[in-house]
Amino acid sequence: MIPWLAGGYVVGAALTFIFLMILVEDRRAENVYFWRIIALTVLWPFLWVFLIGWLSAKIFGGELP
Repeated sequence: MIPWLAGGYVVGAALTFIFLMILVEDRRAENVYFWRIIALTVLWPFLWVFLIGWLSAKIFGGELP
């Protein structure tokens, strides 16, 4: 696996988990944010993979795909 991809996914998954815990804890009505949480669970790790992974590759001189 590409190192920047793995690093970006690990950090992205951690940030996604923290964000979702805050979102779920602040939720008042059930099932209101259900599909939004599902969408964020799927989309956020991929967004963080490319944002954090690409930036860290640019900063530390890693290989870009």
